[in-house]
Amino acid sequence: MKRRIFTRSKPITIVLILLAMAGIFLSIYIVRGSLKNDQVQDVYSAGTEGSTAQESDSSSSSPALTQEQQKALDLYEQGLKLYYDRQFDSALILFNEALSIDPNCYQALNAKGATYAFQGRYDEGISLIKEALEMKPDFVYGHFNLGLAHELAGHWDEAIAAYEDALKLDSKDVWSYYGIASIYGRQGNTEKVIEYLKPAIALEPDVRAVAQEEKDFDPVRNDPQFKAFILSPLTTFSSGTTAASAVPILYYHSIAVEPGNELRMPPEEFEEQMNYLSQNGYHVITLDQLYNAFYNNGSLPAKPIVITFDDGYSDNFTNAFPIMRKYNFTGTVFMVSGYIDGGGFLTSDQLLQLQAAGWTIGGHTQNHENLSEISDEIAAQELRNSRATLESLLGRPLKYIAYPFGGFSTSIMKLAQTDGYLAGLTTVRGWASPESNPYALQRIYCYANMGITEFERRITNPEY
Repeated sequence: MKRRIFTRSKPITIVLILLAMAGIFLSIYIVRGSLKNDQVQDVYSAGTEGSTAQESDSSSSSPALTQEQQKALDLYEQGLKLYYDRQFDSALILFNEALSIDPNCYQALNAKGATYAFQGRYDEGISLIKEALEMKPDFVYGHFNLGLAHELAGHWDEAIAAYEDALKLDSKDVWSYYGIASIYGRQGNTEKVIEYLKPAIALEPDVRAVAQEEKDFDPVRNDPQFKAFILSPLTTFSSGTTAASAVPILYYHSIAVEPGNELRMPPEEFEEQMNYLSQNGYHVITLDQLYNAFYNNGSLPAKPIVITFDDGYSDNFTNAFPIMRKYNFTGTVFMVSGYIDGGGFLTSDQLLQLQAAGWTIGGHTQNHENLSEISDEIAAQELRNSRATLESLLGRPLKYIAYPFGGFSTSIMKLAQTDGYLAGLTTVRGWASPESNPYALQRIYCYANMGITEFERRITNPEY
């Protein structure tokens, strides 16, 4: 069960249980690691705000494998079984043979790097895993193994960053949560341990038993807060009397008519969607409600949903606001502070009116820069200046940010946290959940002419 079990010895019964369960995770990652990885691509959409309407609907089949590629994958899978049995030398023979047949077999290259790390050849292992990720940047198992290799080498900050990268691609990667928790355990940080163990246990309840045996948590073992948490029979998140589960967060841009521009949704289509929500029992909640339910044990109404708008177009006030007010809905506008009072964008007075009507105003940087493509220093200025402008105007703290173009990274999330934001919203496809990193909340893209059927599919099926 536990992909990290080979670093430390455990009582034989625990080891046998974990080794038996490892086969389950092995099969999962063989599938995810193969060239037939539509599911992984479907979990993660790195599409920017101007991408096509099909930005996260990769339904086409992958190209057929050549005989060489299939043979290389077969050898990789055989080697991976030996790897899980700690037969590292034998596993390496098969990984090398796979790479001799297909040098682009990133799965074998990644596994070879992980094997090196377990053998104490940390630098070599990390280098190989990075090479594999250059071939396949969205390979979740690669990011996990990079975190594991850094953890084995004692590079804790790098390990956490790699695990976080894996979670950005797959918010349900149990062992990345666990890896981060174990590092914080060694650092004696009880709050962080619980923060990352919670989603791991919610996804895989048996993690609780593993954590109870794990020596990494010895520094916090006697902390009353940790003891109360680890001994609790609860294995799912709760929020008052209503369980906090996955919640769809919609994101729009402009509510206006401009043929050929999918970012501008016609008002009649937008109203059709709002009417659907009203007629089908949805409760539009604020980001404060969402955050408190996910991370502070708050409660949620039935069928909760969040509505957000990026950039701060003036039609969010002139078109979207009256429609939503008709249904007693409120929303969130992520405002580019440098655009305030500019042509086609919200004015200071309109922002204040929206806030007075119960809307949330969030940040979207000062100049709509892609934060992942600029230096951390400039990114920090973008965040800081945007915050100063909006807080001065609104007279209240700025709690939430949406990353322009969906561009974010581990360092950007840390900057947002340092700057005082409670959460960051992405363009990563999916529903947000208590397991989500608060600085990498997923959203549902809504675009012009998507049709009510597609809208319904996205808000009724978390796996759309």
